[in-house]
This record gives sequence, structure tokens and C-alpha cells, in this order.
Amino acid sequence: MAIDVPDTIEDRTAEKYGYGQDLQVRLYLKDTLRGLNEALKMEAQWTGKRILDVACGNSAPEDPTTVATRRFLNGLFIPREVAEQREAITQLALKLHQPWVCRLLAQCGAEVTGVDLSYPRYSPEPQVEPDWHFEQRDLTQSGSINPQSFPTRHYDFVLCNRFIGPDALAAPELMTLRDHSPKSYEAVERSLLQQLTRVLKQEGTFLWNGKAYRPKGRKFLPLQ
Repeated sequence: MAIDVPDTIEDRTAEKYGYGQDLQVRLYLKDTLRGLNEALKMEAQWTGKRILDVACGNSAPEDPTTVATRRFLNGLFIPREVAEQREAITQLALKLHQPWVCRLLAQCGAEVTGVDLSYPRYSPEPQVEPDWHFEQRDLTQSGSINPQSFPTRHYDFVLCNRFIGPDALAAPELMTLRDHSPKSYEAVERSLLQQLTRVLKQEGTFLWNGKAYRPKGRKFLPLQ
């Protein structure tokens, strides 16, 4: 049975990207926008704001790495019901680990730039989603957020959700580094935070793993 899609920002975003009938995505977007506003302790006014979303999400079903991983998992000698459950979890991760925050805030009227290691849908057409801008960067490399592409004191909001920090669910490109060379991992984290401090406006807000911070010198202080 078809699901009626109410006329809200979250539901319009889901509808635009082909998930209008998907209750999981619609609820995820509602929780995401509510979480952003709660972190700011206000009903944020996103219209016209410049936003940088770091590690914005890069899943896509056609990603060769994802396809190969799914085939490997399903080929293991495990009970059929476990394989089916694992496949369901993989599909859910693919669905939700897309650049939904970029899409959502663009629909709210913000000027959004998303950054991630890869986003297969942008090759070879970088303007598949013209509502927001995508930059391909390896965030483990020093200088990935460079002044040429990311001007100093340019963004009203910088978002970084669970990519670095104590609450992070480390991205694949960081897991080996964190496990085998903690000092190198700490250097990557420190370098990225310094770069994000540079691009954020002095009165801007850094939303990091669900908490809001303001820049002060080369540090971030919690938003009271």
C-alpha cells in the first residue's frame, strides 16, 4: 500500500531522491534535522547559510567496493538466516550512509558543500545533484581542506559526524591507522581540526558528533 508523503522538508527530500515511500529514510531525516537543531539549542535558520559537511557519506549500491564486500559476506559458510540478516543490515547501511545531511540542508535553503573520500555517483558527472556541491578529498591527508578550495572564515557551520573524536565510528580509511599507529591517527585528527578551525567563521558553529562548539583561537569551546 502506498504511503502518503506529507509536505515537510524531510519528506520532500526523501521524495526528491527516490525514497518518498521509504519510512526508514523519512524517519531518519526527521531525527537528523531534529538532532541538528537540538545540538544548537535552537530552531536553526539554515536559509542562506554556508555549510561544510566533512565525511558527508559516500555509499552507493553501485560502488564496486560495496558490491565486492557484500558478495564476500554472502559467500561465507554461515547459516542462511544469518546471511539474510547481514544482507539486510548492509542494505540499510547503504541507504542511510548517503549524503543525507547535505541534501536535507540544501532543501532548507543552505549553501552546502560535502566532502568525502569518494562518491561514485559523481563520476563522471559532478553535477548529478546540483542543489549542493561535492568535493572529493582524502581527509587523512594533511592539507585536504586547502585554502584554494575552502576559503578562510567562509562557513557558518561545519559538521563532522562520527569521523574523528572519542565518539567516532572510524571510517575504513582510518581504522587501520588507529589500530596500528595511534600517534599517526592523533596527528590526522589534530590536523583536520586545525583545518576546520580555519574555514569556520569566527562567530560560526562546529557541530561535532552531536555537540556544538565555537572557535576560539586554534581550539573549539563547547557552546553553552
